[in-house]
Amino acid sequence: LVSGIVFWVWRKNNYEVSALFPSKFDDATEDSVWLGRIFSGYLLNDLLMCLRYLGDWVSGGNRLMIAYHVAGLICINWLIIFNYGHAMIFTVCAVEFTSPFINLRYFFDQFEMKTSPWYIYNGIAITVLWFLIRILFFAWAGYASIFHQWDELVAKGPIDVFVVAGGFSFGYSMQVFWFYKICKGLISKLFP
Repeated sequence: LVSGIVFWVWRKNNYEVSALFPSKFDDATEDSVWLGRIFSGYLLNDLLMCLRYLGDWVSGGNRLMIAYHVAGLICINWLIIFNYGHAMIFTVCAVEFTSPFINLRYFFDQFEMKTSPWYIYNGIAITVLWFLIRILFFAWAGYASIFHQWDELVAKGPIDVFVVAGGFSFGYSMQVFWFYKICKGLISKLFP
């Protein structure tokens, strides 16, 4: 759902890839605020699911997911409240294009279909998309939206630098960590 909304807003406004290199850091629009609010609701829903199933999900990574969602909620709402850096909202929403594959993996697991070739195909799709979207695209967009305009962010104050750059750095490090785990899992399935 979030991915579809991101695409719709992108197309509605005729954004191009160059929109991720805004000419100034204060790039807020009515649609970016709207998208940020929807994405905050999505993150809050995910956070509540993590909290609800804290003991049931045995992976041990649930506490990281809670920290990740809390950091995401803080960062997105900070950008909305102080009305700047909205290209990052599009960026963060775009990484959710991988979520349907992650959700499908969960259902394969629940229905004991880990031996199905579709489980492997889905794992390959997760790995490739994760690398392209959550590793390459997210890094490039973060640079474009934050570090490319570092002076403007610093001028806003140290708390803004901490929330925006720190939040991005934490989020990106989680993407890399999870990518490592995804690769490790795929390799163990392909080469038992």
